[in-house]
Amino acid sequence: MDKVLVVDDSDTWRTLLEKVLIEYGFTVETAADGIDGLNKFFDFLPDVVITDYVMPRMNGVHLCRLIRSYTSFKNVGILILTGADEAINDFWAKKSGANKFLKKSGDVESITKEILNFLKGNYISGWSKEVYKTRTEPFGELVDVIEETLKTEVINKELLSLVQYVDDEEYMMRKLKSLILDFVRADGLCILLISSSIGRVYSFGFYSDTTPHEYVKSNLLRAMEKPVTPSEWLLKFDSDASEDGFDTNNVKNFVISFGDQELGVMSFKRPRNAESLYYFMDSIGETLGIIAKTVNNFCDQRIATEIDFLTSLFNRKATLSRLKEYIELAKRRMLSLTVAMLDVDDFKEINDTYGHLFGDTVLKEIGKIFRNSMRKSDIVGRYGGEEFLIIFPGIKAAEAVEALERVLDELRNYDWRAVTGKPIKVTVSAGVAEFSDDTTLRELVNKADNELYKAKRSGKDRISVYREN
Repeated sequence: MDKVLVVDDSDTWRTLLEKVLIEYGFTVETAADGIDGLNKFFDFLPDVVITDYVMPRMNGVHLCRLIRSYTSFKNVGILILTGADEAINDFWAKKSGANKFLKKSGDVESITKEILNFLKGNYISGWSKEVYKTRTEPFGELVDVIEETLKTEVINKELLSLVQYVDDEEYMMRKLKSLILDFVRADGLCILLISSSIGRVYSFGFYSDTTPHEYVKSNLLRAMEKPVTPSEWLLKFDSDASEDGFDTNNVKNFVISFGDQELGVMSFKRPRNAESLYYFMDSIGETLGIIAKTVNNFCDQRIATEIDFLTSLFNRKATLSRLKEYIELAKRRMLSLTVAMLDVDDFKEINDTYGHLFGDTVLKEIGKIFRNSMRKSDIVGRYGGEEFLIIFPGIKAAEAVEALERVLDELRNYDWRAVTGKPIKVTVSAGVAEFSDDTTLRELVNKADNELYKAKRSGKDRISVYREN
């Protein structure tokens, strides 16, 4: 830290502070009022601002709040000097963003000593002048500052309004993309959100036939210093392919943070004005952090209530909830719908022989096999114990049986020694039932369950299908 901006309408105090600070080795710039101070701030990019409270055109609190409205300036030190007879409202004192308030009452030596002690703090400007060259038009009057502030407030208010769609994250990200690209001219936008539970990538205009999705994800992660490792990933790429896809030479990445926590990355493809983009992103950085924190928390909480901890599949409640939704959809649109109930054969013997922890490893691996073998549109859930329920939207029983036969065959030939260290044999039995208009959820599940036990009684490691009489 070596750059200090002194803002005061008193020639005496400006001259005094400038002289003292220069003697102590600081590089000093001065300004005579709030507007002048704001313009000097963007031009000088100081590490510390020492400003008077009451000044012409704009006071010290307003100056402080404007500086703090930019994410890059969160670590700039700000000290506000107040006159002996000046009182500041407690609310504004707390909300100003200033690091310290200091009265000018008392002897000059004591005041300068307090200021020098303050300057020992770890303050620094995060704004790189070599990169940010946007503030070329100085603020003329307070009305210019107000106009700039109002623009920023309107944009941030619109962004925060998107939180109402938190229960439909993909729709929310599409709305966010549209809003951002209303202000930024770019050929595409990619948004990465990441939490310990799940990482998501929403890509708009970054897809091409020659650009693997994993390549895009890995390049976005490189923009972060210490990204967490999520349990799983969801990659959503729009279907409109571009010619060049993701090229690190034509993108600008911005890390989305909440406090010191990195929550994601926003990447722009071929932005037209990089300098204006940096300025814009800095003005909305805090709001984007709030949005990312909100959607990540919502996502984590939903996963915690819907996902089975052991297998990472949907739990029973979540699976039945989705089955209810698919039944309503099948009724309205006259779509096919099939369910299958599966049970691990002789699982009690596995537990009794090798222990419950060993059995948990087997269930976890079976869950992974089920999840990886099904279509993305299929719902795989752990129904309870060693039982699983799979929902096949849009297909008839015969097609579901074909998919299940492949899974059963994979389990028969699976190398369990590589996973468990034991040469065990694991098979499953399955019961299948197809939805018909007059079938309730409970009846459909019961039909599949009854067929499961028919498969068990018929020798296990097989599939039984419900057929109408």
